Amino acid sequence: MKKLKFGSGENSFSEESKCYISNSYTNSFEYLLFVDSRGLVINENNFENTYMYKIMNFFNNSKISYICISRPKNLTVYASLYNFIQLNPSLSFKNLITNLGFVDCTPKKESNIKDIEEQIDENIKIRLGRINQEQYMLNNGEQEMLATISYNSKYIYKIVNLLNSKFEKLYFINTPKITNDINFERKRPNSFFFQLEKTNNLIESIIENINKPVKLINIKSMVSTYDGVHFNKNGHEKIFIKLKEGISK
Repeated sequence: MKKLKFGSGENSFSEESKCYISNSYTNSFEYLLFVDSRGLVINENNFENTYMYKIMNFFNNSKISYICISRPKNLTVYASLYNFIQLNPSLSFKNLITNLGFVDCTPKKESNIKDIEEQIDENIKIRLGRINQEQYMLNNGEQEMLATISYNSKYIYKIVNLLNSKFEKLYFINTPKITNDINFERKRPNSFFFQLEKTNNLIESIIENINKPVKLINIKSMVSTYDGVHFNKNGHEKIFIKLKEGISK
């Protein structure tokens, strides 16, 4: 198999930036698992208790072929998936599992917004508006206006059209609705919590327009997170069980 292409946008060099391939001698797979950092990040020293690692073990034991990709881009969004599919036309998959949407919708500083726009420009080629959210103090001590991208129906159509053409069945993992009264070590901007609902709205808009069998792995009410973003061992286990049940039906 040739080296996989992921297109524009800042590459991720984090520990959770991984690509696992069940068989490098074929270009046809039963599953593509494409996730942001929440698929592998956990407050432990290894990935063994993450839902991505657990689902790969399930695939291995069941002799199911797969490519599992975690955070190929620093900002892994729907455009990252779109570019991956477009730039690797020799690959084929029957099923897609993805948790994307969170990074797309949560508030970002200017450089991160530009990164997402660069990824969108590569193949989707739709210019989208921005929504200013709030002034926020960055880690470097500077104040900056955080913003989000406004995804319109034309953008959603482009995403849906590609997914409909490339997969036979699709599984979407949505996002827990965390409230701002929970204390985390890292303080999140107030708009972060409001945008979690926007994340789920985006996912639901995509699902509504998929014309293939589709399954929503609904974790809206799950609060098993240690930082407001990533899951603890209990959270990963819950997602794995729901995902395994969805696949097995």
